[in-house]
Amino acid sequence: MNRKCPSCKSQSYLIQSKFGYHFRLSVPQDLRAVVGKTEFRYSLRTRSLAEAKIEARRMAGEIQRIFRRMRTMRDLLAAA
Repeated sequence: MNRKCPSCKSQSYLIQSKFGYHFRLSVPQDLRAVVGKTEFRYSLRTRSLAEAKIEARRMAGEIQRIFRRMRTMRDLLAAA
């Protein structure tokens, strides 16, 4: 029984299950071949919405930074 978090109004990367909250982030199409996945999905190991939102934002920020670095490296290698 997975469903998007009904009480989250903005992009929150949260999925709620009967066991708690999970983080979910789609891998951008241009990076899927490099990453080898179409999405990241992890248990946040909490039933608290407040805690889940904080952790999901932190994880999303870190993964987005990694995506930017991957694109920068790809572009540098293509230019060489």
